[in-house]
Amino acid sequence: MGKLGTGDDTTLPEGNFSEQFQYDLLGRETLHISFEGMHAQSVYDEQTGRLAERRFYASAIDYTNHTPAETWTYTYDAFGREAEVVQTRDSDVRTVTTAYNAHRTTARTGKLDPGVLRIVPQRRSGNDAYSEF
Repeated sequence: MGKLGTGDDTTLPEGNFSEQFQYDLLGRETLHISFEGMHAQSVYDEQTGRLAERRFYASAIDYTNHTPAETWTYTYDAFGREAEVVQTRDSDVRTVTTAYNAHRTTARTGKLDPGVLRIVPQRRSGNDAYSEF
C-alpha cells in the first residue's frame, strides 16, 4: 500500500475488464471467460453430477476449435470425495492423489503445475472447502 499520488500507484490500461460466466440448468458453472480472454470449461459426469473435467483454453479460437491448452480430469472415491486430479498440458502429465482416513484427514501426493493460465477453480470436497491448485 502506498500513498495516493505517488510513484507506486497502479493504473489499469484501457480496455474491457469484464468476466463472463455460464451455468447449466442445475446452477453449475459450465464456462468462465476471463478478462484476458482465457476460457475455462467445466464438464460434469451425467450420472453422478460431479465435476469430471476442466478444460482450459488460451483463446476464444481455441475454445471454438475444441483445442484446450490444458485439461484437469477428476476421479472420486466410493464416498464421492475427490481421489485424483490429473493435469495434462501437451505431453506433460501431473497427478495429485488424495487418500482419506476415518477422521477425514487427508494425505496428498503429487503437485499440479499452476501453469500460465492462472484460472484457479474454487472447489469443494465433502464439507471441506479449499482452493490450492
